[in-house]
Amino acid sequence: MKTTSSRIIYDPLSYSFNILEVGGGLSQKKDTITGAYYPDRSITPLLLRPILSIDDPHNIIAPGDHTSDIIDSRWYIGSVNEANRITATTAGYSILENGELLVSSNIAPDAPKSLYFSWAYIDTRRQEIIRKTELVTLSSVAVTELNLSLEVDTPPVLNISPFKSMTTRVINASFRNGDQAVPDNQAVYKWMVLDGAGFRLINADDLFYVDGQGTKALTIDRRYIDKESLRLEVSHVANPDNVLSKNIRAVRFYGQWAEDIAITRGRFRRPDTTEIEVSASVSSSAGLIVNPTAYFDIELFFKMSGFEFNSIGYGDKVIMPASSAGSDSTKEAVFGVQVRQLSALRPLTLNGKALSINNKVLVLQVPV
Repeated sequence: MKTTSSRIIYDPLSYSFNILEVGGGLSQKKDTITGAYYPDRSITPLLLRPILSIDDPHNIIAPGDHTSDIIDSRWYIGSVNEANRITATTAGYSILENGELLVSSNIAPDAPKSLYFSWAYIDTRRQEIIRKTELVTLSSVAVTELNLSLEVDTPPVLNISPFKSMTTRVINASFRNGDQAVPDNQAVYKWMVLDGAGFRLINADDLFYVDGQGTKALTIDRRYIDKESLRLEVSHVANPDNVLSKNIRAVRFYGQWAEDIAITRGRFRRPDTTEIEVSASVSSSAGLIVNPTAYFDIELFFKMSGFEFNSIGYGDKVIMPASSAGSDSTKEAVFGVQVRQLSALRPLTLNGKALSINNKVLVLQVPV
């Protein structure tokens, strides 16, 4: 008997497969300054969720989502190799239901990771297995996130009092990136002084300089400060072209003061009085200034009534012969004082060059 047969033929399924990224993306950013990742997967893990959609041209298999029908799903790192298969013991990765993968590992910028998802689906019409492998790549890029600010612990005009017992003054800088202090090894500090028409780096030849060039704290000697225009320039090593600066005008400042003069001996003279002693003093709001000649040029004057004043000496005390005031009881001996502030210590120069002895610069103070 001759026979023949008939079989049913199904057109191939139409399917769509995607891996959804939930809670982030495949790429991260790593801040080169703080080392922080954005997003940080150790805090907010990335969920990779396979999605399989089926469309049967013969409508035997219901169209729509068939993710739950995926079989033999496996994840691999680097290559499809059993040695690279992600398991329950793989650090930074967790296998969930329906082939979902939870990634809690951050990816270094120079070490992207390829993840392979191998899956299968049974076409129940034809009793055939569809096998596929998908690839996703985890990566990160190095970024420099800078929100820099600079502050100093002095006002724009820094009054330097000559009366302080401490000879030095420290100017401190605060260089921040956001709310975090920039580490010293990531900052470039340049302390400068106005010299002529422009600023230059402060160096050991500047008499007021004590220490701190290249750091966040400049120490100056207040004895050498008259009027100095200082500047701090700061940059971050990650972006040296972005320079922040602060200007400080440091000035020698006496505040309010007043002079006084008194005859301490010989105010009322007798014929046998031999000397007249005259003393000068200077006081501030804080009281009598001790050792005023250290800060002021004090010149004492004398005249007899009806005549012009003549200088009789410098300092806070002068002793003169009583005979200089004469013996005429109708004439008064009048004493006066002139007080001027002294400058800061300045180098003694010759032809524009500072003079020195034993490598020490000679300095002087002048009335101002």
